[in-house]
Amino acid sequence: MRGPRSSAEKVAACAVGAVAVWFLTIAVGFSPRRNLPATVGQAVFEVAWLAFPGLVVGAFWASRGPGGRFPLFTALVTAGALVWAAHSFDIQADPLAALTIVFAPLVVACVALGGILLTLGAEYLRRRAGRPDASP
Repeated sequence: MRGPRSSAEKVAACAVGAVAVWFLTIAVGFSPRRNLPATVGQAVFEVAWLAFPGLVVGAFWASRGPGGRFPLFTALVTAGALVWAAHSFDIQADPLAALTIVFAPLVVACVALGGILLTLGAEYLRRRAGRPDASP
């Protein structure tokens, strides 16, 4: 099985993955939300808006070039944040929880950016540790 080759395929795969994590969390009952979107408009809104964190991770993956490895740590952190956001979504217990669907992708995207920075920092330290000291 081959993975995505182009940058667009990488970004699209991560966006689909982010949306899938959100809806699977709800579908398997890990979220207090009892049902999936009731109307087509709600579904389109959720899919488009929730793809945002996946777009961030996919853009990072695509920026690593054609031979760049999948950013597993960043993807796991982002998926964990999506599960947490879906798990805390309970519109019947808290009427303001509807804001979760609005702010969750932004919060999760910030978590993804944190994962990206940690990944880049770890790679920088690894490269720096492998470099010999040039001082006399």
